[in-house]
Amino acid sequence: MIDAELFVVSAGLGLVSGDENVPAYDLTISAGAGSIAPTLRRLGVTDQAWWQALTAARDQGHPLSGLVGNDHIEQVWIAMPSTYLSMVATELSAVDAGVARRKLRIFSSSKSHEVLPEHLRPCLMPYDTRLEAAGFAGTTSDFPQRCLLHFAKALSGRGTSLDEARSRVLAALEGLNAPTKPERQKLDDAEIIHVLRQQWQQHRGSSTKLLRYLRDGAGIACEQGRFRQLWLGLKQEQQANALRS
Repeated sequence: MIDAELFVVSAGLGLVSGDENVPAYDLTISAGAGSIAPTLRRLGVTDQAWWQALTAARDQGHPLSGLVGNDHIEQVWIAMPSTYLSMVATELSAVDAGVARRKLRIFSSSKSHEVLPEHLRPCLMPYDTRLEAAGFAGTTSDFPQRCLLHFAKALSGRGTSLDEARSRVLAALEGLNAPTKPERQKLDDAEIIHVLRQQWQQHRGSSTKLLRYLRDGAGIACEQGRFRQLWLGLKQEQQANALRS
């Protein structure tokens, strides 16, 4: 579609090529299972400092800003949530404003406007939840990736200037309506686990199906990170029960 090389920004491994073999690990800067954010807060360490220490320890230097500044790379498209953009914001701040306008396109939620350096904020493509009505629906967690997909597939955005790129996004969303947020009941962890336990066999323990059931079938509010922790605990319980049977 865009004939581009894929890289992954990892809170545990730094910048990783898409075809690189990596060890299994459970570590993230976002909330939920495996999050290092509480530890960083307790130690008084910023997520930017963590990224700097991580990339230095892995002898990567300044991997993201290095990609943007590489004369042989036409454009760099970054799709990630605001938590990860915050982690790499200090490094990205070293990118020259002129170079950024020419080469950098950022896909994330509007929250990222606050964490980006001022001279990079125009590079944040002006997507919002109206993307759902454009035929690119999904979850909150994959919103950045859906924006990039829409930009590449529906808007043929490769090689466009920054002004043209922003204009195409705004034109594509014009006239569309943002979805109404459903009202969901709030339950405590024990109550949610009870519901999941009742539905476990019917949905074969699938985390995707169970989360969708909670939200759409039962009308229960449950943030994805919180759900994953509850689901992992219940999965261990089910495996232990199976061993005892």
